[in-house]
Amino acid sequence: MSKRVKISFDTVNAGKVIEIDPARLAASNQRIKLAMTAVVRQYKRNDALSKIDARALVLNA
Repeated sequence: MSKRVKISFDTVNAGKVIEIDPARLAASNQRIKLAMTAVVRQYKRNDALSKIDARALVLNA
């Protein structure tokens, strides 16, 4: 588990900020993408169903 670091103007000005390794950042982004796949799919499904219901309400009004 990695330790979270709070970044503020003081730490940036003091040079206490380190660069994140691009490989670690890419790996993190990949894990997030995999974890969010089901969430995004469900959101898009609910959005499409909501639009269908809205059209039905407009047509029946």
